[in-house]
Amino acid sequence: MLMGLERRGPVARVLKVLALSLSLGLAAAWRPAVLQQLPPQRTPGPSPALGGGAADLGLLMAVESGKVSVVPSAPALKQGDVIRAVIANGLERTLYTEDEKTDCSIVFLERSDAGTWHPVPGCALGRLPLVVAIGPGRGRVVTINPLSIHLRMGKPPTAKPAIGAGTYRIRFVYRVGLARGGQEFAALSRSFSIIP
Repeated sequence: MLMGLERRGPVARVLKVLALSLSLGLAAAWRPAVLQQLPPQRTPGPSPALGGGAADLGLLMAVESGKVSVVPSAPALKQGDVIRAVIANGLERTLYTEDEKTDCSIVFLERSDAGTWHPVPGCALGRLPLVVAIGPGRGRVVTINPLSIHLRMGKPPTAKPAIGAGTYRIRFVYRVGLARGGQEFAALSRSFSIIP
């Protein structure tokens, strides 16, 4: 077919060149690339631990030497505000605790009632608690959301926060060995207020 185009004039010759160029281009595109060298493949190592577990030791942060600190984000919060605190490990050993405490975090929120502290329960994950570690010179930021479904277990759904006005503190319970059932210690935050 291309041979017959030679007798028809210059347009036919241009079409012949285009057809040959297209054929060569397609042939080259299907040829495997030999110029690109791939780096040698490495054997994959272990994946980094994701969010929690004993392999994740927390964030590097300034700590008070010899002390486990629990520092709330503010001395007073409005009702409905998210409660935040920093847990900082100033000890020379790794601390271990479990999640599934208040709002499925690693801390207990406690409310003062006539001078007695009562924990605010609430975690609806329905699984065994996971071990969480905090290494020396490291810490974790914890959050408790007063509108969380975990704090509403057994209560009718409303737009009202599950944590009301009052005086609160945060209690962090930990041990210095990984095995459960070891001696536990507690670090307490200063008290803070939730105001209407």
